[in-house]
This record gives sequence, C-alpha cells and structure tokens, in this order.
Amino acid sequence: MDGFQVKEVMDQVHIPSEMQEEIIENLHKRMEQGNQNRKRWNLRNMTAAAVFVLVVSAVSFPALAFVANTLKARMESVSKEELEDLNDMVQSQQVLADGFSREYSAKEKERSKELWKAYENGTFPENVISVVEHEDAAVPGTLCYIRATGTFNLPAQELTDEELLEIIDFQHKMSYAVMENTKLRQEESWADQTDE
Repeated sequence: MDGFQVKEVMDQVHIPSEMQEEIIENLHKRMEQGNQNRKRWNLRNMTAAAVFVLVVSAVSFPALAFVANTLKARMESVSKEELEDLNDMVQSQQVLADGFSREYSAKEKERSKELWKAYENGTFPENVISVVEHEDAAVPGTLCYIRATGTFNLPAQELTDEELLEIIDFQHKMSYAVMENTKLRQEESWADQTDE
C-alpha cells in the first residue's frame, strides 16, 4: 500500500485533515529511514498502524458525537421559559459565581470531579434540584438553590451522587441559559445591523 492508497483509506473516515496529513507525514518519514528491508517492514507496520488509528477513530468519533448530542439534547429540552428564568436569575445576582452554604468535603470534591465527567458523558440526575426564592424557604437538611443569594444550600451530611449530579445539572443549565441569551442578543444585533 503506497501513500496515495493510505490517503484514500483515511478519506473514508471522518477525521480532521490536519490529523490525516500528520499520519501520512509520519508514514513518509518512517519509510525514508533505515535500509530497504526496514522500509518494507515499516511500510507494513505503518499501514497497519494507520488502519488501526482509522478503525479506532471510526468507532470513537461516533461515540463522542452521540455523547455530545445527548448532552446537547438535554440542554435543548429545557423549556424556553425556564431558560429565560434562569438567565434572568443569573443576570440579576450580585455575585459572579454561585456559592455554597458549606465547603465540599475532600470526598465530595473528588466525587464531584468524577461525576462532572460522568455527566458530560451522559449520566444525568433522576431529579432536578429544588429552587427557593429566599433562605428562610429552604428546608433544613435538604439540598436546594436559593435564588436571592445565588447559593446552593447543602445539607450537613455528605452529599449523595444524585445530589451532586443535581448541582452539576443546574450549573450546566444556568450556563446554557446565559449562553443562549447571549447568542440570541448577538443574532438580533446582527439582524438590526443588516436591516440598516
């Protein structure tokens, strides 16, 4: 199999052209090194390696796309009203980031990191976090988000995986709401500029 045939095979798999060029360039460099017998051996191994990369890419890219689409679908399933409400809530808060009524324990920090990755790979909470207007409406010992202060009210006991996922989910939804609002305002601004 020559370089042209490798390029043809690589064109069958949807990977960035830069990655294709890098693989082909590496194949050529390896083939130029060493004696003639080594060239044949390298060509076979390089071809096998290229095919392996292509197969792995063909399998992993659709899986990554599926996961990205799952998360995107979850965010897009949030109603327009809820997105507007979340955006208004974030915009009206005096703090730049959400607070917590207490610090995470070391175990909670570690589990939160793991669950953040799991969430982005399609593991979602079964429920949504409870949202209350003011601190006095928070039920002691239960997780909720206090709108007025932008604070996650955490129970004294260690958070469960479900509770951590609810926090992560809510944070994603808030970020998505702000991003969508910004995108909408930019589109309206561009539309106004083109109308002039």
